[in-house]
Amino acid sequence: MKLKGENMKLSKEQILGIIRHALTFAGGIVVMKGLTDEATVTEVIGGVMTLTGAIWSIVEKNGKA
Repeated sequence: MKLKGENMKLSKEQILGIIRHALTFAGGIVVMKGLTDEATVTEVIGGVMTLTGAIWSIVEKNGKA
């Protein structure tokens, strides 16, 4: 149980999940406004998540070296 004042640390998977959900929400708004189609949003979100995960891994590995 966390007490007031303790730092809450999120795991990599939790942070990437939050980012994915935020992108999906934003993508839904973009599709609803008719600015693009669902397939494009899905591809963009996939690309962003892949790039984010790759950069995170590189930074994490370089920090431990």
